[in-house]
Amino acid sequence: MTEVDEFWNGFEKPITSADEYIASLRGRDLNVFFLGERIREPVDHPVVFPSINAVVETYRLAAEQP
Repeated sequence: MTEVDEFWNGFEKPITSADEYIASLRGRDLNVFFLGERIREPVDHPVVFPSINAVVETYRLAAEQP
């Protein structure tokens, strides 16, 4: 086993798709604030989601054009 394999063994399965990325953010009780107010679920917030969607599109492009 290589050092890289040993390193990754300590982690859960890596995120490999846009859907997995969004699912990984849900229900994590993250400390995200907007205009001084805590956002309970950033994935569903209309102002925060575009930032999340930028990463989502990166996953989609990687899947389409590996």
